[in-house]
Amino acid sequence: MFPTYIELEGFKETARLGNISRAAQSLGISQPSLSQSLKKLEERVGSKLFVRSKSGSELTDAGRAVLAEADQLLNLWKRAVSRASLHTEEFTGKIRVGCHVSVAQYALSPFVRCVHEEFPKVQVELIHDLSRRLVDQVLHNELDMAIAINPFESPELVLRQLTHDEFTLFVNRKLHSPEEINNLPLFIDPKLHQTQTILRSLYAKGYRFEKIIESSSLDVCAGLLRDNVGLSVLPERVQKLYASHAERVEGAPTFHDEIKLVYRVDRINTTAAKTFVRRIEKVLKEELQKNDDNHEIEFH
Repeated sequence: MFPTYIELEGFKETARLGNISRAAQSLGISQPSLSQSLKKLEERVGSKLFVRSKSGSELTDAGRAVLAEADQLLNLWKRAVSRASLHTEEFTGKIRVGCHVSVAQYALSPFVRCVHEEFPKVQVELIHDLSRRLVDQVLHNELDMAIAINPFESPELVLRQLTHDEFTLFVNRKLHSPEEINNLPLFIDPKLHQTQTILRSLYAKGYRFEKIIESSSLDVCAGLLRDNVGLSVLPERVQKLYASHAERVEGAPTFHDEIKLVYRVDRINTTAAKTFVRRIEKVLKEELQKNDDNHEIEFH
């Protein structure tokens, strides 16, 4: 007999946390309920999935084998539920939406507000990652849509322009020479293509930063910039949110970003789904345009 979605979800969370109590708390259920769910799954598999001890729960070989397939089974179910919702007159069900965590700071509020007020039967799951990974997940039916930065093109994808942004080097104090810039700590997210491109250009201009501090969060970089700890390479929208008094370093290179709504061509194939997407696109464009007007973002 096939496992239930709840059993797989409980198993996966227990494997991730290594502790039944913490997994139950994370899922918002009682520990006895989760223990019973895991017991049923073990009965279906016909083997112990965890070795339990005072320190927690560790996967057995059988457990590791199940875990290797659990994500695929869960995604198949989520995809089936999502597709079923597209064939009703009213847009219902659960949608999985991807968004880079920094873009989420200014784009998700209008999105979630619109869904809550105008599409009350729609549930939203938010997933955060690099934009290129999110777009790949949309392409492979793992996400329903994404709000992505500079998404790659594909015949299977629809890309709808929402707004724009610009990466560059910011500082929160008056500088009088390149030497002063080189002596300040530079905070960056090194995984981003925009950061890598700007750094190459800065090095070509003769900058030699004595201390570069890497972070996986642009928001953290912006907070350090706000507190006048050093410089940072950031998108201007993030800089305006967290360090509005900071300024561009004169003559610093820039990288232009396009922010787009991304979804598969074959996912939006009913009147209800098309109505939903059109409304989301309209709301996001209007709200992000207001932000543009308020912040007076300029491109050089």
